[in-house]
Amino acid sequence: MVKSPTSPEPGTSRSARGISASDVDRVADELLRAGIRPTVLKIRERLGTGSPNTINPLLDEWWKRLASRLDSGPHALHRIPEAVAQITEALWLKALDSARERTRAEERTTRGQLDRDKRDVDLRRHVLSLREAEFEDQLKERARTIATLEEQVAALTRLLLREQTNRSSAERRIAVLEATLKSANARSQAHFSIHATPDSTMGGRKGRRRANDQAAATRKNKSARRKTPRISGNREPPRHKTSAPPAHRSPVSK
Repeated sequence: MVKSPTSPEPGTSRSARGISASDVDRVADELLRAGIRPTVLKIRERLGTGSPNTINPLLDEWWKRLASRLDSGPHALHRIPEAVAQITEALWLKALDSARERTRAEERTTRGQLDRDKRDVDLRRHVLSLREAEFEDQLKERARTIATLEEQVAALTRLLLREQTNRSSAERRIAVLEATLKSANARSQAHFSIHATPDSTMGGRKGRRRANDQAAATRKNKSARRKTPRISGNREPPRHKTSAPPAHRSPVSK
């Protein structure tokens, strides 16, 4: 039987507007998976083109092939020969055993790796705890050192303040002494100028001679005062004892 050139084959026919059976099958499958009944209008909306006269026969072909496609699913295994099914089952069981063995090996490897990781973590935790204790001891020692240094700084500060106070007092005393010394020098210079004025008016040599004479007289007076015995209280100077003159006897009348 010769097919008409206008009758398209399933899956290969294409309309005049370019819509093929595969396009209709694809859109119908998508609608069916979404739980929507495929219709000409819905397929046309999805494709965005095509006339109902073109889509309708292609959709009918899709409905016819749908039953055969369902039969080729899991129920089609019943049509496989028993020997082939047993070989397939044995291969499947072997694949399952191999997968289980591989899973166990991977599990043992993973467990061993976990054990090693756990030991490493425990070791690192122990090392970190030791270092933490060491750091704490260092921090305590540093705190003690800082406290000692602060005490020393406070003591040195007190000594420095005391020294500054003493220095200020000494500077004030020195200033007072310097002022007193200047005042004494000023008084001495004034006294010397008062006593030296008459000599300067009388001439150089004469004035010096008179000053020497005055100094000599002063020294003589001092030596004379040293030689003079001191009289304590109101005592009179001792007098020399003199023999009393003999008493004159009066003549006795006989």
